[in-house]
Amino acid sequence: MLAVALIVAGPLAGPLAVRDAQHAAGIAQNPRLGLTFSNYFPGNPMYARAREAGAAHDRVEFQMRAIRPSPGVWDWQAYDALVADETAHGLRILAVLTAPPLWASDPSVPYESWPAPANLHLPWNHPDNHWAQFTHQLVLRYKSIIKDWQVWNEPDIRAYWKMPEAPASLFARLLRVSYEAIKAADPQATVVLGGFLYRHDQWPSPITLWNAIRDLPDSAARNNYFDVAAFHLYDGGTCETWDVIEDFRLNMTRADKGGLLPHPLWITETGIRHWDGYSGSPPPGARYAWPDEAASFLIQNYAYALHKNAGRYYYFRATDDGSPEQWGLIRLDGSLRPAYRAFQVAAQHLPATFTFSTRVWSNNNTVSRISFWGTPLGRVSVIWNITNTAQTYVFGAVLPTGTLVLQNGDAAPIGFTNNQHTFTLPPAPNFTWHNPPDNCLVASPPLIVIEPDVTPPVATIDPLPAITPQPTITLTWSGSDDAAGVWSYDLQYRLQAGGWVTAATWVHGTARAFTGQHGATYAFRARARDRAGNEQAWETAAIATTTVMLPNMNPVVFAPIVRAP
Repeated sequence: MLAVALIVAGPLAGPLAVRDAQHAAGIAQNPRLGLTFSNYFPGNPMYARAREAGAAHDRVEFQMRAIRPSPGVWDWQAYDALVADETAHGLRILAVLTAPPLWASDPSVPYESWPAPANLHLPWNHPDNHWAQFTHQLVLRYKSIIKDWQVWNEPDIRAYWKMPEAPASLFARLLRVSYEAIKAADPQATVVLGGFLYRHDQWPSPITLWNAIRDLPDSAARNNYFDVAAFHLYDGGTCETWDVIEDFRLNMTRADKGGLLPHPLWITETGIRHWDGYSGSPPPGARYAWPDEAASFLIQNYAYALHKNAGRYYYFRATDDGSPEQWGLIRLDGSLRPAYRAFQVAAQHLPATFTFSTRVWSNNNTVSRISFWGTPLGRVSVIWNITNTAQTYVFGAVLPTGTLVLQNGDAAPIGFTNNQHTFTLPPAPNFTWHNPPDNCLVASPPLIVIEPDVTPPVATIDPLPAITPQPTITLTWSGSDDAAGVWSYDLQYRLQAGGWVTAATWVHGTARAFTGQHGATYAFRARARDRAGNEQAWETAAIATTTVMLPNMNPVVFAPIVRAP
């Protein structure tokens, strides 16, 4: 149990609590959340457990060497069964295209994990471009079920694309023919650029790859030959005050780096190594976490990715695979680690949709608070401490009461005095990231505070006279809200039959002067935003209309101004 100062109206209760191997109650699927390799479990894939965790997606390798083991041979049996099983459990597949067989590879290109495909210089529909033909047939076979296709994995590290021996330009051609083969089979498919393991100490590789993709023929005209950029979020975002995802986005699109077009972002891998020993020997090295620490990491890491608007988030991985490094939410004996419950908590209590989000560092950059505003749950805040000393943190509320949720699912009502509550945040437990250890790998167990205001406010704009005899139009409005109170207003106008134009946003006052033109008819509308982030829909906003008609002026005929609605 966390060391927090609570105002509790009853005992802490964990209605969906999981204790080790106890079977978890199912959580509704979160459309942003996925797992990786739910199929990797000896004789018993964990598809049901993935769905019960709240995952809507599963990331699976589709290896060419398994489907096309030799020339002229296509073996679909194993993947047909996998796709049918995943679909039966309500999971959508992100298919990762990997592992050409040696017979279809380029022997002149060195490799470590997977060889480079042969004949990538040929058009995608040439019969000797074996990789493109494999990709095209794969998409044709499963296009009614699988819509998301990731080309390769971590091309910026030598284990998967051995630069410079394997040229970046060759990978760019691989991406191009894959994109063309996929889109020819299914124009509605989503092509995901193989996840970058990008870190601040790995700059040369991603930049080299981005430049090669940018320099492809017709790259800009073809959306750079991918629809979504993928990022592997292992090393940042939780304890760092620097913004690793924003850094990645900015450098990917900067002209002096890759110069690629902006693309949506998915996190297609993220996780932490587990160390299950509660007593005895310590973890074998840095970058390991005790089971409860891994649960903390998952919620913090997902909150950060969600704040950066990652469209998808795939946790690595669903299960252990028998290797010494244990990554799974589920152990080889089928028991559930605390991180499994944390995944459920994230799926249930962190929003899939929100109006906007903020991240605020407090206590001299030692306490992180990420808040999601205008969600279906209300305002949702996630708080943690990144230092090795306890922190007293004063939380500013927007409602008089809320709910506190812990990483194991325990929940309790919480009250606020003068819109504040003081939490005592324990130290961050894991300081094995640097040598010497001056930065945490896992922050303190996160607190989730939910303030359940989900009703938008209403703004009313005051009526205007039919005729305004001077150019200055005085606009006044007011607003009302059921709980958190009105925070700000947005104001729009339109001229004649034109589209709506923003006149002001995030205005805290309730009056504004607008200068019109003689002979023009103007319509105005205002909407309100409350302190929980709920925004009134423009369609519900009242409209006030007036025509500026100055004395002793000839009538003026205005042509309609056509604008986007």
